[in-house]
Amino acid sequence: MNKNKKYTDKIMLSLFERNGNAFYLASTYATFSTVWTYTQDSIEIYRLAKGKVAEHLVSKENGVGEYDLPSMEELDKDIKECGYELDGDVFGFMIKKNLIKRHDFPVSIECLTSKSHQSRFLNEIVKSINRYKLWDIRYL
Repeated sequence: MNKNKKYTDKIMLSLFERNGNAFYLASTYATFSTVWTYTQDSIEIYRLAKGKVAEHLVSKENGVGEYDLPSMEELDKDIKECGYELDGDVFGFMIKKNLIKRHDFPVSIECLTSKSHQSRFLNEIVKSINRYKLWDIRYL
């Protein structure tokens, strides 16, 4: 298993256990990823490269409200508009809400972040991705 993927999973699980939510962007074929979590009044971001933390930021942020999570069918349909990509890009998250599940979507991150979606939840996530340049590899 890729060293960066292992560390991405480790940080994601740690943030999830601490805050009840964790999100990530990664590419199977790259050695970088971004993992983030929302607290009551901030966003905590980890940019990883080659299995190590390259940057850690905390910024004031409202988060995604009470995680107004749509059904997985709705979210799947929304994300599918960008087409499932096989180029290795992945968007995923874990949220404590009724059932604790991890959801990973093979999707073009560029497409995901460049359009408006049906889901308010997904639009809020995309807003954070764009605001904090969470997929900008120049930061790694």
